[in-house]
Amino acid sequence: MKLVSANDILLNDHLKDIVVLARRSDCKEAQYGAVIFKGGVLLGIGFNHVPTILKEKYVCGGSQIKQDCPRRQFPELRGGVGMDLCIATHAEEAAIIDMYQSRGHNLASTRGATMLIGKLKDGAVKVHDYPVKLTCTKCSGKIANETQLEKIAFLTTNGFAIYGREELHEETIKSLRRSYQEAVAAQPL
Repeated sequence: MKLVSANDILLNDHLKDIVVLARRSDCKEAQYGAVIFKGGVLLGIGFNHVPTILKEKYVCGGSQIKQDCPRRQFPELRGGVGMDLCIATHAEEAAIIDMYQSRGHNLASTRGATMLIGKLKDGAVKVHDYPVKLTCTKCSGKIANETQLEKIAFLTTNGFAIYGREELHEETIKSLRRSYQEAVAAQPL
């Protein structure tokens, strides 16, 4: 992982896109947006959302009428623990799907591209602590195995944290392993 200045023009230009996309999220727990770009060309966009096929049954964040997301039924699950229970299509997945299916790009066109991922907090893109706590192997695996992205970026207190796709997946596994160890250690005997 390396750090890039928070003044990076291309990354900063896409922060506003992250805000617009994340506001479209129907998840009450975490509103994420993701943008894939190469140079000045937008390749794909996404936000986390309940898939259409599940919208009639589930809601992300509680409802009197619909069932809550299975992961949210266990409020003690944090730090990525139980992410496999999340029913949402995550922003990263949605951006990759948009890039390939809606915009017609292919694997080769992702070579050298960047994905910027952001979460809304109080109406603005959340500035992550540095280093970033990575939590979703579903997304990091999709990025590593189904793209040739060169950079995956998060806004942090120290600038933009930039990961390579394999590095992102490896660091996510390590981070999630630590979260599971903490969750297990916190359980009463």
